[in-house]
Amino acid sequence: MSASVPPNLKTRVLDAMSKAPSPDRAAVRARALRAWGFGVAFSMIVFAAVGVSLGQRPLPFIAATAAGWALVAGVATYGAYGRGGSMLGRSRPLLVLVVALTAPALVAWLFACLSVWPGAGVEPGTALVNLACFSATMGLSVGPLVAMLYIRRGTDPVHPRMQGAAIGAAAGALGGVLIDVHCAVAHPTHVLLSHVFPALVLAAVGALVGARTLGVQRDS
Repeated sequence: MSASVPPNLKTRVLDAMSKAPSPDRAAVRARALRAWGFGVAFSMIVFAAVGVSLGQRPLPFIAATAAGWALVAGVATYGAYGRGGSMLGRSRPLLVLVVALTAPALVAWLFACLSVWPGAGVEPGTALVNLACFSATMGLSVGPLVAMLYIRRGTDPVHPRMQGAAIGAAAGALGGVLIDVHCAVAHPTHVLLSHVFPALVLAAVGALVGARTLGVQRDS
């Protein structure tokens, strides 16, 4: 038997919404710009600390991989962070696609570039290099992750966990663009473990955090 819905529920909800203060668009936009500013600044500080190492990678290979990964990261961010003109935010199927396809898209573009420049991915990474790059990718992704979660907090009444997972995957892809420019090792195993796997880890982190922070809070 389904639970009965109070007949005056709609009236109560509309009344509560009318009494709740709502920030204007300028204030919301300014808050978002500040959050993105801090997030980008943090990532740039980490990137400046790790620097750039060319290794055996030719400059056209670096430019091609970075451009492709930036496109994937941009599409993932648009799908995960945007609202799509709906008060309920992105649909669940779209968020699932962002989580499921971001990492494979990064890998596919890497192999496409290696097919053109096979010599760029010959040098393997050591266990220490793999761990260092994994940590650097996580650090480069923290800024966008925190910025998006902060801006979207308390705004998803339908699927906050999946929203958080999509944001985490997008943040990992954004960090992946920077680590791709930095890292001299383009061996597929190293890239999978240290440049792409963090996006999956951050998707799990985003799901956990999103379940607690992105949902619309209800008064008792």
